[in-house]
Order: sequence, then structure tokens, then C-alpha cells
Amino acid sequence: MDDIQEFGLTVMGCDGSMWPIHGPESWGRNVRLMEGDMGEFYEPPIKTVHKARVGQPGSSYVGSKTMERHVVLNVDFFGEDWAHDKSRFMRAFAPDKDTKLAVTTPMSGKRLLTVRLEEGPKYLDNRDPFSLAAASYQLVVIAHDPFYYEPVPFRHKFVFTGSNWAGDGITVNNHGDVESWPQWVLTSPAKFGLPDQPIGENFDTDRMIFMPWQPVGRTMLVDTNPGAEMVVANDNTQAWADLNGQFFKHPIPPGTPDTRLPVYVDPFPLLDIPLPYQWRMWIAQKLRELVKTIGLDTFLAITPEEIGKKISEWMKGTIPDWVPILSDDLIADFTGDMIAYGIRQTYGSFANIAGATAEIRIPRRWQSPWL
Repeated sequence: MDDIQEFGLTVMGCDGSMWPIHGPESWGRNVRLMEGDMGEFYEPPIKTVHKARVGQPGSSYVGSKTMERHVVLNVDFFGEDWAHDKSRFMRAFAPDKDTKLAVTTPMSGKRLLTVRLEEGPKYLDNRDPFSLAAASYQLVVIAHDPFYYEPVPFRHKFVFTGSNWAGDGITVNNHGDVESWPQWVLTSPAKFGLPDQPIGENFDTDRMIFMPWQPVGRTMLVDTNPGAEMVVANDNTQAWADLNGQFFKHPIPPGTPDTRLPVYVDPFPLLDIPLPYQWRMWIAQKLRELVKTIGLDTFLAITPEEIGKKISEWMKGTIPDWVPILSDDLIADFTGDMIAYGIRQTYGSFANIAGATAEIRIPRRWQSPWL
């Protein structure tokens, strides 16, 4: 492996240590990766399921799953301090703590695979290592998450200015070859509508998830991965309980180029009356149009009572086809005074929302350490 100079491998130990064991950074060091089988280092194992029906010749495909990796590291320790180096290197791995394997190549930069010690180190010679002044060991590590990640996830930020209530709000992409579930960091005061749209498909294109109301001081971390806790608040509020059964369905597909997705700011953070999210989206769009018409400074100076009256009039007027019809009795409940009261109880005024942010983080990942 020493003749493949463009490939570098560094062990980032669970104890904070750094061990370049292959590539240019390992030259001149006394701990080196040896030639030999590296197990599933290069490609993850995939298990497929097939099932036969009665009377069917052969079988039919049911599904597949990418399994955990088992990576083999054959490491040589030599030089006067080989025994000390070996002891310190072994402390970089543990069964219950994460170690990262950092791969660097000119074509793909740096990628990280998170591993843990799966088997105890195995001595690879039948002679006394002290008589050789060197020792070779084999470590088998397991990557429960089988994918390689870039060191820093892709990020883009939506900042509410007072005018961008609705529309193209944030850029996403996924240069990896595996789907990615976005993560969000939301600051207050705001009630955000986050996109959950199937990129590259033609159905459910307006799907939004409206997050719980965030009063001043509350920051929320949102993880759209179905296997993760969806919402965590910095004040330990059980914010997930206010999602009313909403959940994210759509990851960012592999190979997605830069794509704009809408972010909404909900003008009705807290309502005693249920209102479908399409109504919230439409009213946000109407507020954006109003800002364009009268100017941002004028808009931010409008009192909640004036805004409440306008929204009430919009709701009693003509609505687009994609907004579900509400009963006349329900529409009548949305009086200007009721809307103004809701604004004062949450935002105080719309000027107070300016500066609230929704930052998306996309942990892009790959099946192999390069390309």
C-alpha cells in the first residue's frame, strides 16, 4: 500500500489522539498500516431478502439493507519505543466509545467512518516481539453506521427579515451517493414551517411541517431522520408533544444539485382553533405580497389590530383552489380582534420576529471512502 501515495488514513482516537498510519503524513513514523485484507473498509455489505410463493419458480425480491461494516486494521509497531507506541495506540480504540477513521484523497478530500473496537487485538507473529524490536497486531473494528461522512455537514441559513414570510427560503443539495435526512437549528421567537418535499418527484410538492411555537430564548434542534428524536429544545420543553402527529417523510436524494426549498414563518403561532397548514402557507404568502406593496418599514410599523383586520378580510374573501374550504362558522371565528390578540400574545408585534433563523444541516454521506 505504500506506493499509493494519494491515499491517507488517520486514526482519530476515542482518547483524542491522532495516528496517521498510511499515506504521506505517516512517513517517518513508527506505527504503520501493513498490507493485507482490510475487510469491508472499501464497500459496505448489503443483505437482500427474497421470498418464494407457493407454485412460483424461484423467488421474488422483497428488499435490501446496508449492513454494518467490519474493518480489519493490520498495524506494525517498530523502533525503540514500539511497546509504548503499541500501548498508546490501543487506547485510541474502545468497544463503547467512538473512534473515527479519516480517509483523505485528492479526488474526494476527507471522509470519516465512525468505528468501535469489535474484537480484542490479535498478535500476528509466533515470535517474541522483544527479540524483534517490533510487533504486528490485527484490530477488527465495527462501523454500526456503515457510511462515510464529510467532516462538516453542508449548511445554509434562512433569516427572517420581516418580509420573507413565504417562498424560496433555503438551498439544499446532496453530493453524496446515499440519501440524507436534514437537521435544523431553529431560533426564536418564531413558528417555522419547514419543507418536507420529495425532490425530483411530482407528488405532495407543497408538504410542510409546522414546528411548535418558540417563545423568546427557546432554540430547537430538529432531526428529520425517522430513527432519531425529532425535536429537542434547549429549555427541556417537550416540544415534540405539540407536533400533533406530524412527521417528516422525505430525505434529500443522493446526487441532488443545489435546489431551493421554501421556508414559512407562521403568522398564527398559537391558535385555539385548528387551521390546516395550507391556510397558514397562503396567509404567509399574502403577508409577503403586502410587504412588497407597502414597504418593509411601513409594514413593521402596522399595529396587530390593523394586521388582524386585513387577515380576517383575506380569509373571508377569495381563496386559491389548493387551500381547503372551511365552514362559514369557522371562518367567522377568525375576527380581526382574535387574530390581533394572538399576535400580541406571541410575537408582540411582527417587528420582534426579525432575526429569527432556520439553519439546515445536511450530513452528506457515501458508501465508499472516495468518489
